[in-house]
Amino acid sequence: MGFSSVFDKLRDKLKINYFDVTSAGDYSVGLNFHAQPMDHGAAEAYGYRFKIKGKTIGYTGDTDLCDGLYELAKGAHILIIEMSNPNEDVPGHLNLTKLQTLREHVAPSVKIILNHVGPIADTLPVHDNVILPKDFEVMKF
Repeated sequence: MGFSSVFDKLRDKLKINYFDVTSAGDYSVGLNFHAQPMDHGAAEAYGYRFKIKGKTIGYTGDTDLCDGLYELAKGAHILIIEMSNPNEDVPGHLNLTKLQTLREHVAPSVKIILNHVGPIADTLPVHDNVILPKDFEVMKF
């Protein structure tokens, strides 16, 4: 809903159902998930944790390092994180330095997938457990 012009273009092509998450907790909308508060400055923001085919997946949305992020990552098989400002320290967002701190707090077996990456994505260093997918790449775990 943040980019309504994109939504308008997709309206006739996709069946999109949504509802507002207004507090932390467990939800069910055909998929059971947990909403975890994230640190995105003054904006109310949540990350989500859910299971698909026996895999626990965490998705941060925009966030800074915070207790909620560590909680979301705990026990996850896959963690999808935003990296919109890889070389800058922008409050409410992750960067490469914060990624290293996050990696030190999660098990090396957690696959970290970067998304929301800016135009310098091809120059980002990746690690054994960090994946930078290409646009439209299909990944199976």
